Amino acid sequence: MKKIIALLIFILIQNASRATSINPLDDSGWELVAHMSNTGGMFDGNGELRPNYSFGIFDPSPTAAKADFAREFPFQAREILFITGDLSIWAITDYNSLRDLIDARGNDFSPNLAFEIGINGVISNHIG
Repeated sequence: MKKIIALLIFILIQNASRATSINPLDDSGWELVAHMSNTGGMFDGNGELRPNYSFGIFDPSPTAAKADFAREFPFQAREILFITGDLSIWAITDYNSLRDLIDARGNDFSPNLAFEIGINGVISNHIG
């Protein structure tokens, strides 16, 4: 049986930097902007990570089963962090580069997004 772990999405609002610890949340500057429940399925909202989108009820410390939510982030986003609820798997990428790919609507299929990932304490850099 596959275990489903909640997904948390954070935005870096301070100076952009790569993770300096195994858990990037130990580095300061991250703001929680979205959460996806561990109850399975896709995210219930459809905001495409836009800063002016909100969905559901924001909870600054969501439990894994908390309903999906996203909140507006009226601050300048530098990087975006996707991290599992147990913090064992995460990925960081440049927010504007990701926005460009989302806005292109799948018209660009070449590996063109640089990201840093952490899986069970091992940190590596990739382009995909």
